Amino acid sequence: MFSDQEIEANCFPDYSQKVKYFFKESHNDRAYIWSIGGASDDGADTPFLVENGINGFLLPEKITSPMEIIGEEEKLYFTGRVFKKWPSWGEYYIGGGRKKIKIEVFVRENGYLVFESDIPSSIKNELPNRCTFK
Repeated sequence: MFSDQEIEANCFPDYSQKVKYFFKESHNDRAYIWSIGGASDDGADTPFLVENGINGFLLPEKITSPMEIIGEEEKLYFTGRVFKKWPSWGEYYIGGGRKKIKIEVFVRENGYLVFESDIPSSIKNELPNRCTFK
């Protein structure tokens, strides 16, 4: 009936990489930060994410306004942690939600998540079973 979230550590070795090499399909070699946790944020997942040090999402393209731009030379620090989410009954059967993973990245000392669709296959294909929904 209810959605669930879980964090798995040490799913892949931590590493750093510049934005321009991580998001190969990005527009203008940039990334964008979609922040969460503001006064008007009523997302069901927000409390869990904020409690676990997540400030938002790192995306390869701008999907809403306002979004902070991260330049191509900015360093991304990947921690090896994976956030797993199971949808609730309603999310699954009414909203079409599915099980998803996201990886944690730090930019300028703030934690963000990268959506599963943007995780490079070099990482996604090597994740241990406990870190994915294989």
